[in-house]
Amino acid sequence: MNASFRPELVIDGIAALAGECRLKTVFEFSSAEDMRRGAEILRFSCEAFATAGALGGYAMAGRMYPEANITVSGGVRTREQQADVQFSVVSIDPKAFQFLRNMLGMLVAHNARLERIRVTAQDAPADGPVLLPTVGEGNESTAYPAMVVPPELFQLVWSDSQFSKTRRVIVEFHERPPAGLPGRLEPYVQAWFGLLERGAFCAPFGLPFEAESVGGRLSLFDETCYEISIARFVASEAGFRVLANMLGHFSRNVLAIARVEID
Repeated sequence: MNASFRPELVIDGIAALAGECRLKTVFEFSSAEDMRRGAEILRFSCEAFATAGALGGYAMAGRMYPEANITVSGGVRTREQQADVQFSVVSIDPKAFQFLRNMLGMLVAHNARLERIRVTAQDAPADGPVLLPTVGEGNESTAYPAMVVPPELFQLVWSDSQFSKTRRVIVEFHERPPAGLPGRLEPYVQAWFGLLERGAFCAPFGLPFEAESVGGRLSLFDETCYEISIARFVASEAGFRVLANMLGHFSRNVLAIARVEID
């Protein structure tokens, strides 16, 4: 992560996230003026974070779908140099808050200094604060949430192709999907693009405005497959774990998927 943006990310009551709980998330800025400059970015980042989480993006290993969920309750509340956001969560991986911290790297471009993000599980036994490390080249594989799609849900294939900033994901169904399928799958794709384009997966390559990624579109690939195209991907491969989790949620709750290929 860029040395100009290193806010602490502290989670208090981390064990509670394995079940159902309310999270008070406090964003501590350097001054009231910093908070004013960053308020809009904070609001949009929290909305994008929760939208993808509500579609299974951050499911905790062993908890799976459809239980994993996160929603924002009541919007952003501000006072002096702090902003508070209430999240309601069910069985999410606490490392998912790395994605929110990454998106808030955009604050640097607006000269809004953020010192700390403190996530506290309310009405839960205190098990001591845990400081999540910043994501770097040495810990990228472990600092982000894991992928939790079991093999019996669908076959997941990572293609061994040459490096390219243009990427695609092929989603294959067991048979020709119904005509209304794009309308059901599109919200999942757009929610993931919302994370991607706001820089949720930018570390360790830079801040959101330094490592810009651009989504693409959902289109019919062949009789039983749809393609999710990504116009520009300058981000951690861990971002595809989130997409795979979301497709797992779709497969369990909307229409069974046979195979997903990440290319």
